[in-house]
Amino acid sequence: MLMKKSILFISLTVMLFLVKTGISQTAGTLTFTFTQPQPGTATKNVIAVWIENGSGTFIKTKFRYWGSGSNDHLPTWVTKSAQNVTDASTGATRTATTTPTAWGTKTFTWDAKNVNGAVNGSVVTDGVYKIWIESAYSPYQDNPNGNHNMITSYSFNKTSAAEYLTPANTTLITGVIIDWVPVSSAVAPVASFSAANTTICQNNSVTFTDQSTNIPTSWAWNFGDGQTSTSQNPSHTFATAGTYTVALTATNTGGSNTSTMTNYITVNASVVPAVGISSSATTVCPGTSVLLTANPTNGGTPTYSWTVDGSVVGTADTYSAVFTNGQAVVCTMTSNAACASTTTATSATFNTGVYTVAPVTITEITGNLNSSATSGNQWFEQSTGIIVSATGASYTPTATGNYYSIVTDANGCNATSNVLNFIYTDVIENSLNYPIRVYPNPSIGMVNISFQNSVNGLLKIEDYTGKVVYNEKINQKNGSAITIDMSDFSNGIYFINLDNQKYKIILNK
Repeated sequence: MLMKKSILFISLTVMLFLVKTGISQTAGTLTFTFTQPQPGTATKNVIAVWIENGSGTFIKTKFRYWGSGSNDHLPTWVTKSAQNVTDASTGATRTATTTPTAWGTKTFTWDAKNVNGAVNGSVVTDGVYKIWIESAYSPYQDNPNGNHNMITSYSFNKTSAAEYLTPANTTLITGVIIDWVPVSSAVAPVASFSAANTTICQNNSVTFTDQSTNIPTSWAWNFGDGQTSTSQNPSHTFATAGTYTVALTATNTGGSNTSTMTNYITVNASVVPAVGISSSATTVCPGTSVLLTANPTNGGTPTYSWTVDGSVVGTADTYSAVFTNGQAVVCTMTSNAACASTTTATSATFNTGVYTVAPVTITEITGNLNSSATSGNQWFEQSTGIIVSATGASYTPTATGNYYSIVTDANGCNATSNVLNFIYTDVIENSLNYPIRVYPNPSIGMVNISFQNSVNGLLKIEDYTGKVVYNEKINQKNGSAITIDMSDFSNGIYFINLDNQKYKIILNK
């Protein structure tokens, strides 16, 4: 008893082509390629391929094969062909024991003639024809009442115009190509192509797409770098930077044609990103802020990461901070430049330099303030600020206050001294015996002494140790005055001694 069959039917329909005047019988060659999976059980390995015209009439058996068993595994073919086994290409009869080529991809040709054979048969009329595939083998034996078989058809238009079809894959039939090439009307292709990218980086690839007309059957590519390809849509890697001319020669039975695209592909060389650090100063005074700037090479629009002694401190293109001497600063750049050979680059380590500044101490000796720095002093009083022209190593205050000195060293760095509280004692200007007036006091060098009464005696000037540094015999009338030049004396406190009466004077140049 025959087993029931379940039929999968796929039909691709193409409009019937009719010649307006008369019936055409275009000679030519049909090439049919498809891929079918390897069956599992030999007893059911049966397959047939045949051609029908637009009205469903059996035209030609292209191929029939079974490993063993009976023809009832192919019920549609049996019905339509009356088990005709004439081959379309050679006219030969295949027997039941004929072994096909390896299962998988198969390619057959048809000479456009009918069942009478390739030698004696006639070229069939133009129009829509169907290629049928029927098979029955073990993967379809999932029906408990009998075998499954598969039957699929593909339509093509046999006319004086060439036709090249690639129908969509099905679950069991893939890689279908239908190529009808008429003998009388084959036209040479017009070669044309495009590239997915025309500007690339070194060692990258370009995919080329064939856009030739008139259905070429072969392709010859020349990529301009000594490399070639015969694929229809090749992908090619360009290993060397430069500009390349690409050519495609497309060929069919009607002839060949070449399209050349001059300087079509530009290949840019790989670039190496790098980053350096520039500084607003190489060595600075303590407490001075230093501005560091990243200097990128091949960075595109980069991003940054700054580290100080290994700790991340910033992500901008600059970094500003107050450093201690010898701290290690590193900048890492992430590049997005085209054709960058790597994405990150790290700078050389920048070590910050900070000057060493000597500390400053001030002391008081008999009313005179002295700095431990021999030069660079500027004296200040906390409440009133800078003391103009007080820039020596010592200073004699003229008022009670809190005094200090800021010293600027040879590198331009400042050191601030301790603050010293000074209590000023007023100067005695009058006495009972010899009322006098001393001015200006303090003095910067020239001292005036005016006498309210007549004076006849010895005038001496002593320093704070009691040493006489000046003496003069005077005889002055009341209302008279004298001037003494003390500009050669050192700054400090002096005493005018007139007959053992002392008058304090401060010299501060």
